[in-house]
Amino acid sequence: MSSPPVRVEELTTSTAFRALAHPWSSIAQRNGQRGPFFQPGWLAITARALESPPRQPFVLAAHRAGQPLALLPLLRERRTIGSIPLQVYRSLSDDHSQRFDLVAAENPAIDALAHHLAADRRWNVLELRDLPPAAAAEQIVAWFEQRGWPIGSWPSQRSPYLRLPVSHAEFVAHQPAKFRANLRRRRRSLIEQEGPIALERITGGRLLDRALEDGFALEAAGWKGRLGTAIAGDPKRRARYRAIAHWAAHRRELSLHFLRVGERRVGFHFALEVEGCYYLFKPAYEERLARFGIGHLMMDEVVQSLIARRLHTVDLLGDRMEWKQPWTTDEQAHRWVHIFRPTPIGKALAAWKYQLVPWVGALWRRVAA
Repeated sequence: MSSPPVRVEELTTSTAFRALAHPWSSIAQRNGQRGPFFQPGWLAITARALESPPRQPFVLAAHRAGQPLALLPLLRERRTIGSIPLQVYRSLSDDHSQRFDLVAAENPAIDALAHHLAADRRWNVLELRDLPPAAAAEQIVAWFEQRGWPIGSWPSQRSPYLRLPVSHAEFVAHQPAKFRANLRRRRRSLIEQEGPIALERITGGRLLDRALEDGFALEAAGWKGRLGTAIAGDPKRRARYRAIAHWAAHRRELSLHFLRVGERRVGFHFALEVEGCYYLFKPAYEERLARFGIGHLMMDEVVQSLIARRLHTVDLLGDRMEWKQPWTTDEQAHRWVHIFRPTPIGKALAAWKYQLVPWVGALWRRVAA
């Protein structure tokens, strides 16, 4: 007897995340998709943050006889590309999502998702953001590529990560001697001039909301506040990170750290700990103490704590930045992908975005040089 066919349904995010929470998490776990980014709770928070009419989050669910096999969360939006208003289906992700992927129990279910998308003529461009290496969504990209649909991609963030040894002494031994000497000197100066230092960790409970406000205030007092990108600078952004914190605390995955100098909280990490990995989303510190290398001192204190609790990795998330470079040279590359419907407009847009614009840019750089 042949197996029942794989069918694809379009679900609202509220329906999908509630009804499919257990199989969604189970599929991600079996696939080795680590971290919070592929969990339905994380995606539900993202959906609430991004939903704003006419933006509409939804989930494509491939199933066989009611058994979920593949789940692809997307956002439907109207957007202008190359001065042309288009209907875009984009991954349910943004700059705060860090990375994105679908979850799938088997390859035929991914093919079914691709077939469904190809037949859905309501979209002009499918945009998949920040796909990590070996993402399951790459199979959708390959499906369209094999059928000659116009596709373009470019590298996005290269997220540094730090492997942790079994002891802090071993960790120190593999770091540049000059960097360690600077840390020791700055630690002594900080203690002499400002007072003793200590690391504080908050994982939930009644102190959580106050801790979040202190951390958000530290971030807003620095350069992110001046640029308007701090969490506290936008009510929806603040609500989103509070929701993440409470969701993670319920799962026992929240790990807020503060560096204290005397009685003051002067450094902050908004982080999650999932299956032995420390995901650092937001670091912040009191800029008045920047001359002491306060960000590096805090990272060193956190790493000591993580090694003592036998975590194995620090994922610094985001892109390469100068402050991350002394800690590691290991990186995880991501990419964005655009799939254009093979209409005259789609083909023209693909050629404009991925051929003409790069050619003009390269020509301009040669002229400017």
